[in-house]
Amino acid sequence: MLVVRAVINGRSFYIFETQRKKVRQGKEYGEESSYGLLMEISNHSLALKEISNVCDKIRFCSGKFRALEDLGLTHCWIFRHITRKGVFYANATLRRAFARMNVELKRGEPDPSAKAFSG
Repeated sequence: MLVVRAVINGRSFYIFETQRKKVRQGKEYGEESSYGLLMEISNHSLALKEISNVCDKIRFCSGKFRALEDLGLTHCWIFRHITRKGVFYANATLRRAFARMNVELKRGEPDPSAKAFSG
């Protein structure tokens, strides 16, 4: 499980991704269709609790975030990865997911003043 925290305009978002599996498609292998989970959690202690909850429950759902819809998660969006002809469009996938949370991610150069990592 990969969990990424992104702080955008003072709002804290958490992106959850599971490892994708290769599946046989005819004579070749490709990736199974997959989803990600985007959550907004402003309180750090609540974030730790929700991250633990998602990680605990997802293992009983074969890594399928759609199966978590009944957990009562709030301020979240389950998004499908955009893939066409075997190409994964990460930029478009994330922009669409954040748009559902009323956040516009613009294309362009990275902000040189932004911190790359804060532990």
